[in-house]
Order: sequence, then structure tokens, then C-alpha cells
Amino acid sequence: MSLSQSWSDALDTGRNTIVIALDIAGAFDRVWHGGLLSKLTSLGISGGLHTLLRDYLHGRTLSVVVKGHRSKQYPIKASVPQGSVLGPILWNVFINDLLQLVPGVTAYADDCTLSVSYKREESQAAIAQVNTALELIETWGHDGNPHLQQKSQAMVISRSTEASSCINGKIIFGKSVLQMTNSISILGVSFDYCLRFDAYLKEIAKKASTRVTLLRRIISLMPGACKCCAMPKYDPSWNTLLCHGCRHL
Repeated sequence: MSLSQSWSDALDTGRNTIVIALDIAGAFDRVWHGGLLSKLTSLGISGGLHTLLRDYLHGRTLSVVVKGHRSKQYPIKASVPQGSVLGPILWNVFINDLLQLVPGVTAYADDCTLSVSYKREESQAAIAQVNTALELIETWGHDGNPHLQQKSQAMVISRSTEASSCINGKIIFGKSVLQMTNSISILGVSFDYCLRFDAYLKEIAKKASTRVTLLRRIISLMPGACKCCAMPKYDPSWNTLLCHGCRHL
């Protein structure tokens, strides 16, 4: 909401915004334990708490089971446990220096977004600013940090259909040119170049409708069920999508 509000405010003041949705390869699996512990120290974490976090990461192993046969165990020197309480916190600690290095980057868990707003006559300065930020991000990714993939998405938010063509082919990330697209996905939400959500809402409504249709079709397979009482008995994993879709209808 904070990002979309800032982009909307920029549009209202006649400014465009270059948005790069950064794709971090592996994210939580690429957190180097040695580097994380060093960053914890630099943030003033020491003594018993530092020892506790070090022990939390130490001694983890990985093995593979295929058809009942288990491989030998290999020590894990990178990654933070996903689905844990500490996982996202430790990830935020690990990526904090990137956020300090490039103020234009915002992050929620492993979703990182770079955005730069500019007046239309300042497009070349904005391109230079974005490319400089991407160079810093690329360097950060080679200093023992998770590597950011060149398949990151790029878009120009503007009320002018020509704004994207002025930027296209000029944003460089690593050795690749990022092509401008008409929409990008951030935290599962699709944003288009003029900040209209019509296509996204239609997609969500369609998915929700499909699942409701499936529920209706399987009512007859539910012992003793009827239409008036079987509808609430859906798989809880569908709840998020159904509620999300209904909320935007």
C-alpha cells in the first residue's frame, strides 16, 4: 500500500516512476551464516544473544532420500529456516545493508522493489539514477550476499503511453538490458503502467469463481450434504483467494 500510494502521489503531481521488481535468487536459502553473524555483530548484537543465534544456525545438515535410500549428511552453511519465526527477522538483518546502500529500495521479506520518480523532462537523469542503483545492487550481490537475477521486472508508471518507450532499452542490470513491460507483480499483486487494477481484479475474480464452481460440483459427493450447508465446508487453503477475490468484487 505504501508503494502504490507513493506512485499514485507521483502521478497526481505529473511525475512518472521507474519501477524495478528485483528477483533475488534463492533468497532465504542464500543467507550465508558467517556473513549474517558478522552483520548481527555490526548491529550491536553480542554476548548471550549472539551465541544463541549462532547456535540456532550451527549444526544444520542436509540429506536426500530417494526410494528409501538416504544420502550422507552435508553441513548447511547458508540459509535461514523458512516458515520459522526467526527466518524473516534474520533475513531482514541480512538485507538491511542493501536498504541502507540504496535508499530507493524497499523490501517486504524477500520481495525487493527499486523505484525512482521523476519529472518527464528529467527522464535521462532518472535513467542514470536507476542504473547507478542497479550497479550498487549488483555489487552487493557479489559480496557474499544473495545474487539478484537479471529476470527482474521493469516498468514505467505514467499516464503517457510514450513514457515507457523513452526508457526502454536504457536500463542495465549486470550484463542484461531490462525490457519495459506493461505490468509487474509485487507480493502477488499485479500493477499496470497506469495503476489501474482492472485486469488483476478480473483475474482474481475468475479464480475465485472457478473454485466456487468446483465446490458446487462436489457437493453431491459429500455424505449428507446439501447446497445450503455444504458451501462453507471448503478446503481452508482456498480461503485466502476466495476472501481476497470477494473483497475486490
